[in-house]
Amino acid sequence: MKFPPRDFQIDAYNQVGRLVASGKKRVVIKAPTGVGKTYIAAMITERALEKGNRVAFIAPYSVLINQTVDRFMEQGLPLPGVMQGAHELTD
Repeated sequence: MKFPPRDFQIDAYNQVGRLVASGKKRVVIKAPTGVGKTYIAAMITERALEKGNRVAFIAPYSVLINQTVDRFMEQGLPLPGVMQGAHELTD
């Protein structure tokens, strides 16, 4: 990761890892605006890609898709493909 995570982001990331390791398949991170949920998602995505896994990140609005792409790129993740009608990264 390009920018170091804050302690509570590391805690959330570790909690997700423990839940997944225990067999949970549907984990939700709920936190207020500004906590860095997309940053945590980038951390999770980075780890999944390192393991050779594929990742799908779903967002309901174009602005959230664009913010997510921007955050992932800032963190040095590979250029994502976007599945949205007229988005410039739609393949």
